[in-house]
Amino acid sequence: MLAISLFITPAIEESIDEPPPISIVTTSSVDEGYVRAIRTVPIQPKIKLLDKPETTSIGNGQCVDYVKYRLGYAVEEWISAKNFYENYTYYKFVRYDSPVKNSVVVTDESPYWHVAIVESFTETSITISEQNYIKGKIGERTLSRDNKKIKGYFVWQNH
Repeated sequence: MLAISLFITPAIEESIDEPPPISIVTTSSVDEGYVRAIRTVPIQPKIKLLDKPETTSIGNGQCVDYVKYRLGYAVEEWISAKNFYENYTYYKFVRYDSPVKNSVVVTDESPYWHVAIVESFTETSITISEQNYIKGKIGERTLSRDNKKIKGYFVWQNH
């Protein structure tokens, strides 16, 4: 089970250049063998947030929306994690076999697959931030680097 709390201070009522950080507090237990982290993740939003307690997701609540938001990436054709994986060179990404901080990790955890952002990693694990692993919610979890669901790590060549 993964519990998520979202704190926004102060409330943002209009777009501003440097909004305050959002802290996502995750508390986890080992449900499926790989959720092990308890952390607060500061995120600098680049979009307008509403002063509503239910503001807990980016875009339409899908994993792809969160990853594009975190990268500042605005290509509409990227519609699913599986679509991204099959076309990553078209989207100007380079594939790596090992994790890279702030890279996109792709997993085949659902029929549409899943994308997340690598926040940190060790020799044996990666910690990712993501949206919609728990329906419509932003959270963080730790995966073993030898998890067979991981399909690769991708770095955007935006420079």
